[in-house]
Amino acid sequence: MRPHSVLRSCRLIVAMAVVAMVAACGQSKPKSDAAGAVPASSDGAADVKANLQQLSYMPLETPLRWDFTEGVLISESPELSKLGGAKANVMTTTGGKSFHRLGVAGKFPDGQRTYHVTVWVKGTPGVDAMLEARGGAMTSPTMPADYGRTFFDLANNSVQANPMNTPPPNFTNAAITPDGDWKKLSVDMTTRDGWLYLVINMTTKGQHVFPGAPGLALTLGGIEVTPAS
Repeated sequence: MRPHSVLRSCRLIVAMAVVAMVAACGQSKPKSDAAGAVPASSDGAADVKANLQQLSYMPLETPLRWDFTEGVLISESPELSKLGGAKANVMTTTGGKSFHRLGVAGKFPDGQRTYHVTVWVKGTPGVDAMLEARGGAMTSPTMPADYGRTFFDLANNSVQANPMNTPPPNFTNAAITPDGDWKKLSVDMTTRDGWLYLVINMTTKGQHVFPGAPGLALTLGGIEVTPAS
């Protein structure tokens, strides 16, 4: 074999070895999501899926759908919900300092409009609630154009003073009223594009991020969204 042929063969073997090493390294590196974070474990995904399936036993009016759960376990309550004959759902906190919440989402066909949002809840002693909502339009990749947040004191039937409450016009007419054994939370929320993302948060001592503890629970009895008068 000629010297230049031997040299060319050696170069080819080296190049193939480099390609194989690169491919092996690429296969061993975990894939990441769009945000650059390694995806959650399959166990975590299974927990969320199970929670959403459990929530689905309480139907939502179209176009709302169950969207996510975080830091809570869902179980079926022996009580009936306020809307229809379905069972209510119980949210119990998981351990660790975290959010303890669930979300619903829906696209209403009327575009820009103000909606009256009503949520029926019951809390164990020490548990209060916060409602958060936003539309789909964003002023930046992380800043919603339409957003509101209000804390509710379930024991005292009052809107809870909190520096994180958003002023009007983000949320208007925030109120809490007794409805039998339930507490009826309500707000008016304007969305400029018809999208409504609603989050129901468990809170305690004015905090919406706290360690879960045994016995902390919020029973969800229904969600209703209607055009505001």
